[in-house]
Amino acid sequence: SLALTLPGLSLLAASIFHYLSVRLRIAVGVVLVLLLLGAAIPRLIDVEVLDKGEGFYSTNESSTTIKNEYMPIWVEEEPMARADQKVQLLAGTGEIIIVQDKGHKIEFDAELSVPATVAINSIYFPGWIATVDGKNMEIVVSESGVMNLDLTKGKHRVLVEFRETALRMIANLISVMSIAVVVILQFKIWKRF
Repeated sequence: SLALTLPGLSLLAASIFHYLSVRLRIAVGVVLVLLLLGAAIPRLIDVEVLDKGEGFYSTNESSTTIKNEYMPIWVEEEPMARADQKVQLLAGTGEIIIVQDKGHKIEFDAELSVPATVAINSIYFPGWIATVDGKNMEIVVSESGVMNLDLTKGKHRVLVEFRETALRMIANLISVMSIAVVVILQFKIWKRF
């Protein structure tokens, strides 16, 4: 099995390297790096990117192996198909024009003839914030987990953006510090030899 073969080969190579002279280590290392690059570059050049859009991956269309493993616990109705539009009117009448649609930022203009509920068809996670005409707006999470905004009559510029939460920032900081500690410890080990 590869699960045993690859680590075993790595340990064997490391033990052989340990007994080689410094010049021979460098020469063998350079040859191995060139061989790896020669094998990898042809596969990296002809990479075909198939982007099916964010909505494909937020439903069960993407694969049958995840079956909502990534759905937050507050989603009561599982989304089984992608929404036709990224932003749509649920209640009320008016027009919505999307200005910007990125994975982490959705900006649109809404011209409403009556008060309306607008659905932003992305699953809500902590970190999403909404501003309407520059003022913070409460996001209402629907049973299907998408974000809804209750807007008043008139013209509005709406920005819905995903930002880092304090908890995520602390987790990122712990990760970076852990990597730094591992690198420092590795250098200390190398200095001994």
